[in-house]
Amino acid sequence: MGLELDYIGDNAWNDLVKSFNEVYSNADVDILTEKMNGACDMAIVINGKIGLKGGLEWMKRKAKMLENIRPLDCLNDPELIKRLRQYLIELPC
Repeated sequence: MGLELDYIGDNAWNDLVKSFNEVYSNADVDILTEKMNGACDMAIVINGKIGLKGGLEWMKRKAKMLENIRPLDCLNDPELIKRLRQYLIELPC
């Protein structure tokens, strides 16, 4: 168990998504959404915090804060989604 235990909730996550929504290129978000298996909310935040190029590289790398799994590996498990969301919430811009 990791960051998912610290997940501050869907309201905080949705506020973060809204803060980045339509601020950056929709084309970049579309590319990231496709790579993130349709997780548009994740793509919006990744684009806002990391950018397209960095995000494409980041999602394929194992991350210590995710307990050495890739962000892409978090997308099919509700607890791992919480872990990834909390990681993105805490990630500085």
